[in-house]
Amino acid sequence: MSKPYKSTQTVWDSRSTVRRQQRRILSDGDITGYLFPPAIIPLCADERVLRHGEQFKRLLLQQCAYKYMSDVAHVETETINRVTLEIVNRRDGLDLPEDMRYDAYTIIIDEAYHAYVAADFVRQVSQRTGVAPIAAPLHSELTKAMERAKQSLPEQMHRNFDIVAICVGENTLTQEMLAITRDESICPYLDEVMSDHVRDEGRHCVLFSDLLECVWAQLPEAQKLAIGALLPAFLLDYMRPDLNIAFFREILVALGMDAEEAAAAVADAYPPMSTVEIVAVNPILGHLIGILERRGVLAHPPTHAAFLEAGLIQQQAA
Repeated sequence: MSKPYKSTQTVWDSRSTVRRQQRRILSDGDITGYLFPPAIIPLCADERVLRHGEQFKRLLLQQCAYKYMSDVAHVETETINRVTLEIVNRRDGLDLPEDMRYDAYTIIIDEAYHAYVAADFVRQVSQRTGVAPIAAPLHSELTKAMERAKQSLPEQMHRNFDIVAICVGENTLTQEMLAITRDESICPYLDEVMSDHVRDEGRHCVLFSDLLECVWAQLPEAQKLAIGALLPAFLLDYMRPDLNIAFFREILVALGMDAEEAAAAVADAYPPMSTVEIVAVNPILGHLIGILERRGVLAHPPTHAAFLEAGLIQQQAA
C-alpha cells in the first residue's frame, strides 16, 4: 500500500448505524413524496407512463423502491459478506494488515444490518399501503455480472476476482445512494434509511479501496493479466443501462399498461448504447475508473491497454 492502513474501529464504535441508530419507522398518515427518485428512472418521463397519471407513476416508483431494496439485501448478504468472510477467516491466501482483517468484521455486521433495514423498508411500506412487490429478483445485478465474468476465468482465480469485484461494487452502491439522498422529491422515510446507509458506506469505501490496492499489488502476473483483461467487460456488463428491461416490462403490464405499449416505453427509455454513450451518461463508471487508477490497477500496462481498447479511458497526449 502507498501508506500504512489506518483502522476504522473507533469510528465504527461511535458512528455506525447499527450501534447508534434505532429502527427507522414509517410515520403515520399518508406517505409524502416519492418512494424512489423519479429523476433516476427514465421511464417516469415517458409520455406513455405520464398518460396513465400520477398514481401510476407513484406505483411504478414504489416497485422500483422494492426492487432496489431487494438488490441491497441480496448484494450485502450473498456477495459482499460472502467474500468478506473469506478475509476474516483467512481463506484468501493474502498478506493483509491485521487491522484490515479486524475491520472486516465490522463490514459483515454493517452489511447484515443494511440487509435487514432494506427488508424492513419493504415490509413496512407494503403493510402500510397494501401494495406488495410484484417481482422479487433472486439475485442482484452485481452478483450476476460477477458470475458471468468468472465463466471466462480459471476457477483458481475466482476468489481474487471476487475480491476485486466487491471493491468495485461497494463504491458503486455508495454513489447510487448519494444520488438518491440528493433528490428532494423522495419521502422522508426513504431519505432517512438511505442517509443512514450512505454514512456507513463512506467508511466501507475507504476500507475496500485500501483492500483493492493491497490485493492487486499481490496478484501474480498471470492473474493480473487475466483479471485485468476482463475488468472492462465486467464493468460495462455491470453498468449496462438495459439490465432492468425485463423487470420494467413486467411491472408496467402488472400495473395495467398494454404489453405492446409497455415494451415500446421500455425500449425508448433504455435504448442500446455504445461504450462511449454509457461512459457519457453514467458518472459512476468514471468514478470507478478513477479508483482503479488511484489504487494502482491501471498502472499495470496490459490492464491499462485493455481499458484503452474498450474505450473506457482515453490515451493521454504526449
